[in-house]
Amino acid sequence: TTGQVLDSKQIFDPVIISALAADGSRVYSMDGGNQLDRDQLLEIHPADVTTRHIGWTGSDWNVRSIEFHPRTGVLYAVCDQKLYTIDKDTGLATLIASLPVSYPEFLTAFAIGPDGIAYVTGYWVWRLNLQTGQMTKLGRLNSSQGTLLTGFFWDLAFSRTGELWGSFQGDWGYAYKSGLYEIDLATMTAVKKVAMQKPYDGLTFAPAP
Repeated sequence: TTGQVLDSKQIFDPVIISALAADGSRVYSMDGGNQLDRDQLLEIHPADVTTRHIGWTGSDWNVRSIEFHPRTGVLYAVCDQKLYTIDKDTGLATLIASLPVSYPEFLTAFAIGPDGIAYVTGYWVWRLNLQTGQMTKLGRLNSSQGTLLTGFFWDLAFSRTGELWGSFQGDWGYAYKSGLYEIDLATMTAVKKVAMQKPYDGLTFAPAP
């Protein structure tokens, strides 16, 4: 409810964590280390933060965001303006659609609500159809520090009770906007809960180990 850190552990596996998603107590991430020009799916054990390398996705992305569908258990990904499913047993990515956005919009974060509705963010917030890749523009997020245009979200995640949270990075000159936000999609407003110089690269909600 506050976003404050209660505990932290260091991952010693030489990977670059990019995006997080939880399937019950199992936490997954994407290794963005670009080893062999391919990204790989990882499982992270929260109790001791050891990692299990599941497999290569078959792609090398620059921007990654992953999320499990709460009703079907399917793992989806939005990476470099494309929508995929990810096989959680092998790591292999399957393309669903190239997303219909163009410059200056650039999608960076993705989440699926408890009702199964998906959202992506760039300069705007969009509702995303997971079957077709069609997108509906909802608008821009406003906060007490102005519209969240001068930056981007690293990741989004819905809590177990349905609140949407986002890790936002302010652009150069707007670093004061960086931090952890709680987002109200009904009013398109975002409240900063924690100010951060370096926001989280990944965000998810999972039971305590």
